[in-house]
Amino acid sequence: MTTLSTPAQSIEQQWLTPSPHWGTGIDPRSSENGLFTLFYASLERASHYGWLNAGRTLIDKTYLSILCQARQLSMQGIQPTELANRLDQFIRRELVPRWHELDELSHEARHQLALELLEQANNILFAGHTAGHSTSSQIMFYLCPQLPFFPLPAEADIPYPAWHSQCRSQLAQLLPQLTTAPGTAAYGDSKAQAFTRKRLQQGDWWQRWLFMQRT
Repeated sequence: MTTLSTPAQSIEQQWLTPSPHWGTGIDPRSSENGLFTLFYASLERASHYGWLNAGRTLIDKTYLSILCQARQLSMQGIQPTELANRLDQFIRRELVPRWHELDELSHEARHQLALELLEQANNILFAGHTAGHSTSSQIMFYLCPQLPFFPLPAEADIPYPAWHSQCRSQLAQLLPQLTTAPGTAAYGDSKAQAFTRKRLQQGDWWQRWLFMQRT
């Protein structure tokens, strides 16, 4: 967990260190950098190729397994293959038509759309059960950094809209102090690293990530 005085070197280490909860604990895909690249960079790459992925889901089932184990999230009894298929349905229905317009939205519109899409994602992934909000919000956090999602802790006893409002207010107060430079894009091939680096340098995802490390 970071604080406002956490050294940049320590933050970089948190960003690059693999999760001990996945595999042998040394797989770079399970690091924060790895997860961001698996989810966001995979979609950004697909957007450059007509959203084609050789007949496979845009987000592989293994990526979902890594995320859920690394972040200790529940799939609510759904098998990874089925969850990947449901996520693909959501992406193609809700994100693909909007993908290239998300950065153009106003600040308020981005927050409103994030709330709407979180509910749509949870409806498709977990049939709208509130117990799925933690996993849905974590997926959306890495999948769509253009919009302000705030991962809901699994143990939190609060509806997602209230959690979103609370985090938004707290982040606004802390934003001027969250000035650490974005982490290194160290995972993936050169194109994936370029997508990751560019996204980290624009928008507010990195600040939201720093903020979430403190909650």
